[in-house]
Amino acid sequence: IAVLGKLPEELSDRLYGMEISHYQCEKKQVSVLKGVLPDQAALSGVLNMLYDMHYTVLSVNKAKDKPSNTKQ
Repeated sequence: IAVLGKLPEELSDRLYGMEISHYQCEKKQVSVLKGVLPDQAALSGVLNMLYDMHYTVLSVNKAKDKPSNTKQ
């Protein structure tokens, strides 16, 4: 999840332990949240919290699934 602005690192605990990193993009600060959410309700909760805190969500991307080690 990418948002416009600099999210404080201490928010990680309230965001299901997602890792927060920052970078500069065209003179604007962008924060990126990376991590695994248990379900869509958790994703909705994270997005609602960002909305309530007045952060602009730039993108939400699903990472590739890890390959399964089980044989079928």
